[in-house]
Amino acid sequence: IPALVEHFLAKHRYSATAQPAAISEEALKRLMEYDWPGNVRELENVVERAVVLSRGQIITSRELPFGDHEAGEHEEEGGDEVSVEKSFFKKSVAQFEKDLIMKALRDATGNRSKAAEMLGIYRRLLYAKIKEYGLEGYPPKGRPA
Repeated sequence: IPALVEHFLAKHRYSATAQPAAISEEALKRLMEYDWPGNVRELENVVERAVVLSRGQIITSRELPFGDHEAGEHEEEGGDEVSVEKSFFKKSVAQFEKDLIMKALRDATGNRSKAAEMLGIYRRLLYAKIKEYGLEGYPPKGRPA
């Protein structure tokens, strides 16, 4: 896990010229304790989200989407805690997606074709996501985002 985390930190920098973010020992420990049902892709998504939330600085356990329970614990299937965790996860993914779109739009200075290319998605999908997240006027023209 530590080698993969270092690789993903180098891959997902906050900006093209930024140094890779660092990760606290506590956060790395939580990543190592987590079960990773989504495997390596889930780990990469968590690291990428944490880089965005930490703005490329030191990633702490606050930026990890595991909720308030311990990383290694499992909820009983069908329980209220599972549905709460799924809801939290969906909201976290949506916020992460919105943050990525906002960053791409900022980096592309509002050029949506360029932002879609940076995100690796079709422009049509980007427009749908912009509408979904209420980002029609983002970034504001005439002042930095």
